[in-house]
Amino acid sequence: MLWDNNTMQVLDAGAEQEIFPQEVGEGYGLAWSPDSHFLASVGRADHTIQVWNMATHQCEAHILHQCLTYTQHTAQVKAIAWSPDGRSIASASDDGTVQVWNAHTMKQLYTHRDRGSKVTAIAWSPDGKRLVSGDDNGLIQAWDAFTGADLMSYVGHTGAITSVNWSSDGNCIASSSYDSTVRIWNVATGNSDYLLSNGSPVFAAIWSPHYHTYLALACYDGSVQVWSITHQQAGQEVPRYPKRGREQYNGIFTISWSPGADQLIAGGHGYILAFKLGD
Repeated sequence: MLWDNNTMQVLDAGAEQEIFPQEVGEGYGLAWSPDSHFLASVGRADHTIQVWNMATHQCEAHILHQCLTYTQHTAQVKAIAWSPDGRSIASASDDGTVQVWNAHTMKQLYTHRDRGSKVTAIAWSPDGKRLVSGDDNGLIQAWDAFTGADLMSYVGHTGAITSVNWSSDGNCIASSSYDSTVRIWNVATGNSDYLLSNGSPVFAAIWSPHYHTYLALACYDGSVQVWSITHQQAGQEVPRYPKRGREQYNGIFTISWSPGADQLIAGGHGYILAFKLGD
């Protein structure tokens, strides 16, 4: 997890014990490698990204190459995403680019330039063949992950994009925004088939890892929400299921599903929340 005092912590979930405290830089985003052996984080106020070896808990490039640093961005990094095969990382930045680079050599593969001034969100498709990004103008773009060629634009949000995520079957993209909505896009047609209206900005909308009909939301109003889109008609607002978080907090900024999709963990101002669905 990242805290706003520029520190990062990794906790042992079973023992609830801190195992990896480190100072990092100003920015957003953490990304685990698919095999969980490495962790990518924003760097130290110089717009870099660091890749940490979780076996050694070190990030010193001169010690057994335990850490590598990517240095090509020229402004704050807003999001990081690791490719499904573990070979590449995509990073989105206020410099108006998404840069795709080799996770082991730090060699840049290509740069995708956004039409907006800042890129705020990035995600790989489940098959690793496509990328989708969102920017500060509310535009969402998908492109070929190997060539950078544009595939589709998704237009409908009126505020900056805060997250983009693919459904597990790769057929839909969920996007959240400061405009207080979550839109679910048909990847092939570019249409916004579903609209989730929250009433306050949504900082993240994350698909369940196993079921492409459930979304978890982290909301500015302090709620953690799970939504079902089953049996809804295109364009209809979707009801919440099964309930909001038990308590109201001052802003939830990040959320993640457990691998088994039966638990959620969320973070806000100085706290972490854990939920077991069905309780």
